[in-house]
Amino acid sequence: MEYGLNFRKREVYDYLVIAEKQKMMGCLNKDMIIKTLFDKVSAFFDADTFIIFGSSALDAKKASDIDLLIIGRKDVSKALKEFEEIYNKRVHAIKIRDLKHIKPELMIELYKKHIILNDTERIIRLFGGLHEKNKLV
Repeated sequence: MEYGLNFRKREVYDYLVIAEKQKMMGCLNKDMIIKTLFDKVSAFFDADTFIIFGSSALDAKKASDIDLLIIGRKDVSKALKEFEEIYNKRVHAIKIRDLKHIKPELMIELYKKHIILNDTERIIRLFGGLHEKNKLV
């Protein structure tokens, strides 16, 4: 017997958004590196979306760098450089203009290991839509 989420129900998205926000808040409370990066990029939340992914989403201290997807058009390079200087930790930033430019390989990596810093509902709806179309494994 196989089980799964019914992404056609609105409540599923609400629960997933709440769970993702709790996960993000937990990371901010326990990991000063993630908290500082969040603080640095939060000035850009009105225009851009930020997702930490890969091994840095599991343990930023142990990760050799921080993989950060930036969806939008703002220049955040100064904020990222300031962060890198504080923590001596490189930020591997991948910048795209909008969600339709995410390559399938990157989407699968995002789906598996991520911390959504903002715009959570939009990202969860994207994941849910792709899952329903069997484009995420």
